[in-house]
Amino acid sequence: PPSFRLQAGLILREAKELWVTLLILSTVALIRRKGRDDEQYWIRRCQRCYQVIARELELEGCWKIKPLLNGKELMKTLGLDHGPQVGVYNTEQTHWMLLNPSGSLEDLKAYLKDFQKKQELEQDQAAQHISKKMHL
Repeated sequence: PPSFRLQAGLILREAKELWVTLLILSTVALIRRKGRDDEQYWIRRCQRCYQVIARELELEGCWKIKPLLNGKELMKTLGLDHGPQVGVYNTEQTHWMLLNPSGSLEDLKAYLKDFQKKQELEQDQAAQHISKKMHL
């Protein structure tokens, strides 16, 4: 499912090359906590997890992938000023790229523009809600 791909991709982007080591260490910790009776079960689960992440989802090396748009390009494409909003859209770009590994630059731009419209609509609705509360 897409949410698993995104979650796994974000974890791998943090762990980088150490992700396999962390997978093995977590398996060892589970074996020690659950008891050696289930050792083969947890080893198979570890192997399956590696297979899904590395082979089926093809997330190996996802931490090396450069963004399609750098900060300046994001600002130009979306008409943003310098500031924290650039980081919000950069994070959204990362999420989109993890979920759409073969997506094009044009697809990304269209997605981010749509995301921006939704963000602006939510901000407008929140501001209207606050304004109504203040007038009560």
